[in-house]
Amino acid sequence: MEEKKFELTDETIKLGEHTLHRIKALKDFYFREITIYKGDLGGFIETEDNLSQEGNCWVSENAMVYGNAKVYEDAQILGDAEVWDNAKVYGTVIIGENAKVYEDAKIYDNAKVFCTSFIHGNAQVYENAYINNNALIYGNTKIHGNGHVCGNVDLCGDAEVEKISDYMVFRNTWSDGIIFTWTRSNNMWRVGGFYGTGEQLIKKGYAESKDSGKKYEKYVKFVETFDD
Repeated sequence: MEEKKFELTDETIKLGEHTLHRIKALKDFYFREITIYKGDLGGFIETEDNLSQEGNCWVSENAMVYGNAKVYEDAQILGDAEVWDNAKVYGTVIIGENAKVYEDAKIYDNAKVFCTSFIHGNAQVYENAYINNNALIYGNTKIHGNGHVCGNVDLCGDAEVEKISDYMVFRNTWSDGIIFTWTRSNNMWRVGGFYGTGEQLIKKGYAESKDSGKKYEKYVKFVETFDD
């Protein structure tokens, strides 16, 4: 049997019904510019099933992995990031800062997820995708290729983003500042609790007020002329 690379320590934290243990490296190993030395303390996992003993995968600092989540190959979970439920993280992925990955989400290949981004549902982030700031990615959304999702973006349904022009974000500047997210792949809109077509969005706007309807209509008409 191959030598173990980490063990669970007696230092624990409680998250509801989950008891997580801080991990300690049992040998030296490397990942890009990151070096883990024998005796280094890492982050927290619930059981050894959460983190593979093979490859260079690691959970660092105060990051947490628990439930049925699995981190393997060369994936790195850093900072205060959390991975739980049935999420899977593998490849040469880096997840850091306060990012959250849960439910049945998958992050793999060379993807990177940072800041306070939330990835959940059946969402997949892969290839060279980069997620940052306050992005919400869920449902059956796929972010891949060189897709760069940043800021207050709300991507859901069956949206697919491969490049920056595959979505657009608008802000309601005349009242409550709500975010409008349009996705090219399915020509759908997410606005607060609303998810639907441009036609449905315009109808919703006019139901609120004539002024809102006109402004919503301008957004919808604008993306219809937006070239890739």
